[in-house]
Amino acid sequence: MAKRLPCSLTLSCIVVLLSLSSGQCAMKLKSIWQDAQRGGEYTVPSSRDVSEAEELFTRLLNRERPETLLDEWLKLGFILEKVLFKEKRYWVLHERPDQKLGRGLYIFSPDSNSKSLLMAPHGQKDVGTGYITFRIFQDNDFAAAAFNTVPRYRDDTDGVRLEYDLGKLPNSYFAALSRAFATTFPHGKVLQLHGFAVDKRSSSEGAEAGLILSGGTETVRQDILVLQECLQQLFSEKVLVYPRDVRELGGTTNITGKILRHAGHNGFVHVEMNREIRDRLRKNRSLRQPFGSCLEKIQD
Repeated sequence: MAKRLPCSLTLSCIVVLLSLSSGQCAMKLKSIWQDAQRGGEYTVPSSRDVSEAEELFTRLLNRERPETLLDEWLKLGFILEKVLFKEKRYWVLHERPDQKLGRGLYIFSPDSNSKSLLMAPHGQKDVGTGYITFRIFQDNDFAAAAFNTVPRYRDDTDGVRLEYDLGKLPNSYFAALSRAFATTFPHGKVLQLHGFAVDKRSSSEGAEAGLILSGGTETVRQDILVLQECLQQLFSEKVLVYPRDVRELGGTTNITGKILRHAGHNGFVHVEMNREIRDRLRKNRSLRQPFGSCLEKIQD
């Protein structure tokens, strides 16, 4: 459970935040994103905190004035900060420096008309996906973006490997945001970017793929086919659709997909990329821009 803050400290923090976010001392978006990934260790949140986070996420997505939510987020150990970056206005939700518990980083675009959410649940393990997601969000029009902030794996003091997969954990802040999004944008899209290793594939189709797209079910949706057509124009590698073209990496166990389907929501989009494509997207903005545009257009 997040440590609760004394009222006096909470109010003083709000004053500092409002001063920073409105003036020239506001931190750049990239600096916040980079700092959020340093020094944290995953701690399982309480069900109460996750429930409170879901309510606050819903209020943010419903465009409630973020200034009214500062105190409530601070009680959960988060800083909600307004940032002006490249002539765009953002509200950035990041953990307090003394409470880095792996609950994620979240960026909201209050001036956007988008109904799409970008997610990078394995930004470190799936090398490049965090950076690619960050840049795509920055250069295109999305309602919000979510990033994990600690590695997916860590070894405990006995050398036992522990896994904290935000693509699978049902009691996480990623899951809370997914539930909030499902109710706020019943016809929106949630696009998750993942990475895969070619040498770990169980099929020749998977090993030969550059990208694998899925809606997280055994049904092939039309919007996934539209995305496939758009992306195939950018890459010489095969852009395959699960389960029509390939029978692996379909994201069928992904918790966000499950949450959306449980809510009767049909907008989950699971994007898997091999390492070569991720490296090119990470380094090449001229390729990353049309890639982001394909993802952005799927909301139409």
